[in-house]
Amino acid sequence: MEISFLEEFAVAEVFDLERLSGNPRITETVEEFLARKREFVSQIVWPPGIEFECKKCGDCCTWSFTVMRMDEEVIRALRERAKYPHGSWIMKEDRQITVQMPGYGFRGSIPPVQTEYINRTGRHWGYWVLNARGEVVLYNPTPCIHLTEDKICGIYENRPRFCKEYFCRRHPILRTAEYYDDVFERQESYRCPPEESHYYPLWAAVLSLIKHPAKILDVGCGPGQFSVLCAQAGHEYVGLDWSQVAIELGRKGPGEFHLVDLQQDRSHFKDDYDVAIFIEFLEHVPDDLEILADVSQGRTVILTAPDYPGVEHFRFFSDLDQVTHRYQSLITVAARMILSGKSRQGRSVKMFVLKGIRR
Repeated sequence: MEISFLEEFAVAEVFDLERLSGNPRITETVEEFLARKREFVSQIVWPPGIEFECKKCGDCCTWSFTVMRMDEEVIRALRERAKYPHGSWIMKEDRQITVQMPGYGFRGSIPPVQTEYINRTGRHWGYWVLNARGEVVLYNPTPCIHLTEDKICGIYENRPRFCKEYFCRRHPILRTAEYYDDVFERQESYRCPPEESHYYPLWAAVLSLIKHPAKILDVGCGPGQFSVLCAQAGHEYVGLDWSQVAIELGRKGPGEFHLVDLQQDRSHFKDDYDVAIFIEFLEHVPDDLEILADVSQGRTVILTAPDYPGVEHFRFFSDLDQVTHRYQSLITVAARMILSGKSRQGRSVKMFVLKGIRR
């Protein structure tokens, strides 16, 4: 392998390898990394109500890696600059690998078969670590080349042992009704007055978009705290949810509540109502567009979307334009809003709100 040092270069973002448990650690070899991932999966105790099995969906994280064997001069230079040298790498058009860490970098080559694999997968960047053996390991989180256009494993029945043993957690996790029953049963925050809930700013923002008394269909209503605010504002209210506990809690307050699995039964979408509301719902289902398409044409739609990932989020967005782009084929957007705040973990988060008319 040929190595050339870079005297000057723009330092790219150095990835925090320790930030996610699924990333390689800067102190472990490739073998230790893969073994840890397999052990991690075997020790997980999933909470009640979580489905966890391969759905052949293709929404998985496949890691590949390449080892660059370095001479002692390069290894010594790396270790002089950091206790655990690591950073980012990128493959340029000339198929040379640029390896970077703050204030230092070099270029090198890898075997043609591996550069061809990187080209086929289309992910020309990744993390690197100098391991205890003096090897620069290039890790590459990349879509598997065997995924079909529908993101289904094209060799599932005959997939190699590596795939069968490899850590391949499916994100996001589709919760069950029983899971939400347990959540609503245990957490007192779902029994407090709506004004004391951390959802209150979002509920108030949504209600501000409804200027006249209306009949509201709340899709994924939860335990019905929002219904109290709707009644106070002079609106009629109908809530739909698949959690038996949520529906029972909701029926203690104003409005009408129906127990229904909205991924199977959307007959209530054809009922008489003025506004269909989707508050923190669409990101939790894989078929958001299909669900929204079943709202009757001409009805007002108000929906929310997050800017942050989550174990249960099938999608999230970086700005309002992305949200608008996804849903504008189904609704004529009339109003947009951004709410900023802090998550319960203290992170800065945003919630995007769209209002429009179902096309």
